Amino acid sequence: MSNSLFIDIGSCQRQKDGEDCFGDTIYSKKIPEERRVISILSDGLGSGVKANILSSMTTRMAMKFMEDNTDLLRSSEIMMDALPICQIRKISYATFSIVDSELEGKTRIFEMDNPRYIFIRNHRLLAIKGREFSSPKWKERTISVSQITTQPEDRIILMSDGVTQAGLGNKRYPLGWGRQGCIDFVLKEIEKEILKAEIGINPNNDGKVIRLAFPELTEERRKELAKEIRKIAEEAKVSIRAIRRDGIDEAKAKQKNSEITEDELKSAETEIQKITDKYIDEIDKILADKEKEIMSV
Repeated sequence: MSNSLFIDIGSCQRQKDGEDCFGDTIYSKKIPEERRVISILSDGLGSGVKANILSSMTTRMAMKFMEDNTDLLRSSEIMMDALPICQIRKISYATFSIVDSELEGKTRIFEMDNPRYIFIRNHRLLAIKGREFSSPKWKERTISVSQITTQPEDRIILMSDGVTQAGLGNKRYPLGWGRQGCIDFVLKEIEKEILKAEIGINPNNDGKVIRLAFPELTEERRKELAKEIRKIAEEAKVSIRAIRRDGIDEAKAKQKNSEITEDELKSAETEIQKITDKYIDEIDKILADKEKEIMSV
């Protein structure tokens, strides 16, 4: 995967009516030296403060184990041993979903007792097969493990059963929102974003795939697109030149404070200009290739 890509993480929570805090916890951490991002969702059994404390404990323990690359099954047993047991269900107060992503594209997903994650690629819902493991000590709990080679614009959505069970018992959702309700919501949100972009395309959402029908480009539309691309390229150049200016200003400040010599300042200015020219040339090449592609009939 290209070094210019990044992993974007977002979250949304709602506490149970009448409660002051969330029963689930979301925890993400970057590990720069490994070009890796770990995100964990844990749901505490029940609701309110107690559930929040238990889910927080679970995410912190899970993060430590993931950072240390500890065997997942062994880690899960330690977490279940450390947390209290529900006297009715006879299980520990721990559920989790973990996404362990590397910028090179390798992503592992571990789940225990949370609803299965949703995976969207190219506006399409995809089902990824995972393997299941059981702990000899906690036979009633299983861990699902999936591995994905991620691509640009992939979306991985985690959720707790507070989401899938939303609306449980009312007339509209007697069995709760369910996983399909979550899928419908996600696709609808993607559809809204496409419409908001005002690209002149109306998406067709059938509940599994969002289809975009692109009309054949006229010569006038090709010219408009080429003009827009030139504008984007120029904005990118302006940003690069601003970074060059900041870099040179920083070097000058260091020379003024006697942190570097006059010769070192000149060397830094030359190196910064070389890097600037390199990326400006890359933008010009990408622009020329894209213009040629757009104008070719």
